Amino acid sequence: DCLAFVIGVTYYHNSDGTFGKDAAPEELELRVFRPGGHVALHFLPTTVPLIGRGAVSLKTALTVDFNNYYFNNDITLAPDQDSLNVSFSGENFDRNKLFASYAQLPLMLHFTTRPGSERGVQLSLGGYVGLLWGSRTKQKIGNDKIKIKDDFNLNPVRYGLTGRLSLRWFRLYVNYNLSDLFEEGEGPEVQTFSAGINVFEW
Repeated sequence: DCLAFVIGVTYYHNSDGTFGKDAAPEELELRVFRPGGHVALHFLPTTVPLIGRGAVSLKTALTVDFNNYYFNNDITLAPDQDSLNVSFSGENFDRNKLFASYAQLPLMLHFTTRPGSERGVQLSLGGYVGLLWGSRTKQKIGNDKIKIKDDFNLNPVRYGLTGRLSLRWFRLYVNYNLSDLFEEGEGPEVQTFSAGINVFEW
């Protein structure tokens, strides 16, 4: 296959072990389990057998990683600032999100109980590194849409851990960012994680 696809949700965590809304400032609270919070396309997925004709192998791919942070509050992020500037606009947005895309490279050790077959239990563990590709905010009120392109003090480099578990149609993944979402000293010290399903396995 030349393309793989995953879709899931994304939320906050931080280095002290806190997950969810308490891991970030209240004004940046996200909508819980908003569908499409995380989408990734894996191009040219590659598997290199290492042990036992594929019982243990190495997996990688060229990945484009899309992140939609749907805000629960009616906030506005100001562009071209030395540090993250968040204000309450007084508007009631139908949709209010920060979008960020990354060019990313995962590298995982893959284990399977039945090499050459999708019937066995499959487990992949590894890490990834990515570069910020583009970002923007999008606000919608009725038929009016406001889009602003800026880096919004996002960290230009990110890295983390990833894991996948597959058993026939049961296919789950999790990405756990170890790097801060925003640049050091320019925003809150908060990380994100994503979890969901592998629509097309690789």
